[in-house]
Amino acid sequence: MHMVRLLYASRPSEDFCSRDLDDILEESRKLNKRDHITGVLCHSETSFLQWIEGPRESVNALYNRLQRHPKHTDLLLLEYAYIHRRDFADWSMAAVATDNIPLNLLQRFTVLERYDPFTMSGDAARIFLLDVSREGLPQADGQG
Repeated sequence: MHMVRLLYASRPSEDFCSRDLDDILEESRKLNKRDHITGVLCHSETSFLQWIEGPRESVNALYNRLQRHPKHTDLLLLEYAYIHRRDFADWSMAAVATDNIPLNLLQRFTVLERYDPFTMSGDAARIFLLDVSREGLPQADGQG
């Protein structure tokens, strides 16, 4: 069985609210445990940046579901790669609000002086999410 890493950016639908995020995280954590998927979601009011990793078939199926999910729009695949190990093995789906990320970290990865994952390359998005996870942010919940 092959493992892969997939990174994508998307925008919340027009009718998206904070309760929707809670519902999505609750459901994804349950399904991700079932499907052996781990990762992290970085979210703001205007965008999502997500890293998912796990068995190729499970990750592909999840991405196909996300493309049809009514709460996501404008999905942009940033990276898809085969991997030998997980980077987020302990997180069924961590969630980090951009409001909780130090400004100096955000500024290192911005192009237009504001956070926008649609302006990031796959490499930049991967390094950004790794740096965010290393900061040990208290809002990076979803472990286990």
